[in-house]
Amino acid sequence: MLKLNKVNVVFLFVVFTYTSLSAQVKDSIYFGLLGQKCKSHLNGNLDSASFYANKMLIESKNFDNPRVKGFANNLKAVCFIYKGKYDSAIFYLKNAIHFYGNGSTKTVCDANSNLGICYDYLGNYSEAIKHYLRSMQIAEFNKDSVAIARGGNNLGTIYFQQHDYKTAISYFLKSLEIRERQKDDYGIASCCINLGSCYDELKLNKESEMMFRRSLKHALIIGDSTLIAENYTAMGQLLSEANKYNEAIEAYNKVLPIYHHLGDPRLLSEIYWRIGDTYGKLKQMNKSHQFLLMSKSYANSASYLIGIKSACERLVVTSAALGNIDSTGYYLQQVNNIQDTLYSEANAKEIAAMTEKYESDKKDAQIALKNAQLEKQKVESDKKATQRNVLFGALALSISLAFIFYRNFKSKSKANLEIQKQKEVISEQNIILEEKQKEILDSIKYAKRIQMAQIPSENRVKNIIEKLHVKNEN
Repeated sequence: MLKLNKVNVVFLFVVFTYTSLSAQVKDSIYFGLLGQKCKSHLNGNLDSASFYANKMLIESKNFDNPRVKGFANNLKAVCFIYKGKYDSAIFYLKNAIHFYGNGSTKTVCDANSNLGICYDYLGNYSEAIKHYLRSMQIAEFNKDSVAIARGGNNLGTIYFQQHDYKTAISYFLKSLEIRERQKDDYGIASCCINLGSCYDELKLNKESEMMFRRSLKHALIIGDSTLIAENYTAMGQLLSEANKYNEAIEAYNKVLPIYHHLGDPRLLSEIYWRIGDTYGKLKQMNKSHQFLLMSKSYANSASYLIGIKSACERLVVTSAALGNIDSTGYYLQQVNNIQDTLYSEANAKEIAAMTEKYESDKKDAQIALKNAQLEKQKVESDKKATQRNVLFGALALSISLAFIFYRNFKSKSKANLEIQKQKEVISEQNIILEEKQKEILDSIKYAKRIQMAQIPSENRVKNIIEKLHVKNEN
């Protein structure tokens, strides 16, 4: 058996980690390139886009990477949205959220936004607004201005479909404000066309035309065919309202090849409806009826309830004009059924309740954030007060110590001065003493000299003593 020492273990761990990370980076780059290819084919070549989405989906199953699997499912769903297969898109979007995890990441935000779009097109507004609000919450949590603007635009479309145009306008304007700050031409064009539609419903023709023209300007800047087509559609609508029906039809016919190229049944349903409606205004009921049937067919293929309802409303008129009584009753019944589904009182209440809860939660979150900020400010204030008190205390202590040191220094200086004076006095006294001592010593020496002068010398004394001794002997 191979015995591994610590150095070998560390070396193998580093090699294994490097290999794993390199593989993950390589996989991420590979799937990123597939995703880019898929997105680049969405506008105009859905078959190619679907091919790359399927390739990602199949190959992602071989990798234990939930983010890649979520990404693949999300792109697959987007392909189905473009094809008008919203039920299939919902299936893959739910898979994507499952792999992403129900967190607050940008990917979860995007998936919820796409889910809202699917339910919106299917006429399930309560589910649509639920996912739009979820997407908006995540966007606000992440302070993602792009996602917030997109979310506001999406919420505006729900209120537009509910004929609450003033609320829709408020959302569109908030979204437009963000897009303008970001200088986002696509976002500006999208918001302006939605605002133009709201103003048109409110019969504010001047404001509506201004918004449509502004939208077209930005759409032409970026060259987005879908936005350009939507703007020509809007301009055709204005021409129709101005009773310029033939010019309106010309505008719509310019849009038809673009929408056929894109292959989106929802868009095709809407443009055929507008052409059919315009021929109806020209009293050409056969043509109107045929175009409206095509509109309904495309709407049916995508389960696009708004499109089905709009087509059936006009088919009631054309069928009656053409004498098709049975068809008239059939289309009228469909209108009533869809009307109940889209605009039921319960549905409206549910949407209002969810919006109210969202706004309430948002306010609660703002209050909580404000309280947290106040608490943080209080803590910071207390901290600063403590630091200030400590500083003042330290300063007072420093001043006290400085005063004590100064006083001691002064006392010591004074004592030193006194000592110095005493030393000087003592020094003077010592000098005086030395002088007196010198005088005394000099006097003693002088007296000694005198005495010594009077005392006979030793030899003389010896001579005297010898003489006396001799005299005594005699």
